[in-house]
Amino acid sequence: GDINRNYVLDARFECPICLTCLKDPYLTTCGHRFCQECILQWLKKEGGCCPIDGKSLSQEKDLFPDNYTRREIAQQTMECPFPGCEKVLPLLETDSHILEIHEKADNHDDLELYCTFKSIGCNEVFKSQSQLVQHSHRCLNQHLQLLTIAHNNLSKQIPLCNGENLEKESSYWDPPPKHPANHMTMFDSSHALIKSLYERIVILEQKNTELELQLKNVKEQNAKFLEDRQKYEANLALRVCNGTYIWNLPDMRNKLADLQDDPSATYYSEGFYTSYSGYKFCARIHISPNYKYVSLLIHLMKGENDYALSWPFAGRIAFTLIHPNQPDLSVCEVMCSRPDLEAFKRPTKKMNTRGFGYSEFILIDHLSTMKFFNDDGSVNIKIQITCV
Repeated sequence: GDINRNYVLDARFECPICLTCLKDPYLTTCGHRFCQECILQWLKKEGGCCPIDGKSLSQEKDLFPDNYTRREIAQQTMECPFPGCEKVLPLLETDSHILEIHEKADNHDDLELYCTFKSIGCNEVFKSQSQLVQHSHRCLNQHLQLLTIAHNNLSKQIPLCNGENLEKESSYWDPPPKHPANHMTMFDSSHALIKSLYERIVILEQKNTELELQLKNVKEQNAKFLEDRQKYEANLALRVCNGTYIWNLPDMRNKLADLQDDPSATYYSEGFYTSYSGYKFCARIHISPNYKYVSLLIHLMKGENDYALSWPFAGRIAFTLIHPNQPDLSVCEVMCSRPDLEAFKRPTKKMNTRGFGYSEFILIDHLSTMKFFNDDGSVNIKIQITCV
């Protein structure tokens, strides 16, 4: 027959996960108690956060056996809720007593276990406790819907003003009143069910917030990865160019105007290498002191493998101002390094302050008259450095 198990359990002894009396209680660093098996399974499945407040928990550092609560539970007794049975039992032994004595004795072959949410509309019947537990986990959403319907119906039966409604709603978080089993009312039963509903909703909201944060972190990490990859690919191209670098100077007309307005202004290229582990150089342009020429120089930069290279640098350096339409009009100048100059010694800072090149590489007017500008207004300069 249907067994009445609607006895009131002290909230201190109730596991928030299985909603039954704590078995082998464990206490978390954030102050919540759970059955040992429940919290370990929860952490394994739900990613290591507290079911109540969502704080991160480590199985090794944040869980401790709660021996004080274990002793308190061991001292609790209650009368068997089975009709006609007046046996007084330790709290933890009540379920096993009902299962072994009453359910097995009452036609074991026809044993029927009803869903915990039968009183609000779930009419599933089971032949074993394991089936009942599986059903409780599998049908959580359906039970939440039933609880919502029950809550709405109860609210209609107990009409209150807005302020009283808020007060009543907040009371669902309080521990249930301590009544004897035979004085359990319909409202008390609904109160416990609604409290469970609110707790489950809070857990789902916390889980959703946690997933949103994880998604945000993944997006940020992915964006950083893409940025780092682009930087790596750009740097790799400069390292394996074997000393041949094409310097594209966009919007060159405006750059020349700025240089003429401010003779101290200058523009530098990216750093590039003679080989993957070789010398690192950059180029520089500015206006000559007489404002008529474009000056073009080369600078040695500090590289990662300078300790393994020979100093001072020895080699040939070629500058080519590329004509976009007529290659034979391109301007090319070649020079050799000089070991006595400061410009070719090993850099002690990010870049040698001394450069080497041409202070009068080409007349500014020739850039326009000889049509060295690309269609987009840029200019291309090829720099070739060969070690000898």
